[in-house]
Amino acid sequence: MERVAAVGHSMGGQTVGMLTTPALCVVGDADVNPFITKAGPEWYEAAYHDGPGCSELLTLHGVRHGLGGIAGYDAKETATEDPDRLAAVQRMTTAWLTSALEVEGPGWAQAKEALATHGASLGHVTTALPCGPRRSWR
Repeated sequence: MERVAAVGHSMGGQTVGMLTTPALCVVGDADVNPFITKAGPEWYEAAYHDGPGCSELLTLHGVRHGLGGIAGYDAKETATEDPDRLAAVQRMTTAWLTSALEVEGPGWAQAKEALATHGASLGHVTTALPCGPRRSWR
């Protein structure tokens, strides 16, 4: 089995070229932080667009950096508290990891279909072609 990557660093857009293992990029489409970047929410998609191993992008609608409730180690709040979107992050990342690690459980394809069919208001998944389009943020 190949290794898989868990990408979760806010400043990760600077090192995505090194991301060669399979990875899932998870972003919020309302993640605007002028202290980090002026590029807007799309900047956080750099791991997907530029990382050679990142072929899946999970975009959560209407959430900011905390993805609906994920706060830092010592943080007591998040910018957007949304239990439904937080549950979607949990279910989708679990499905992706179980498929990537070849563990029995709900498959990634099944989770993508469930999100598209029953949870389209929560978010969507974009899948790149194997040699899919990549854009540079440089």
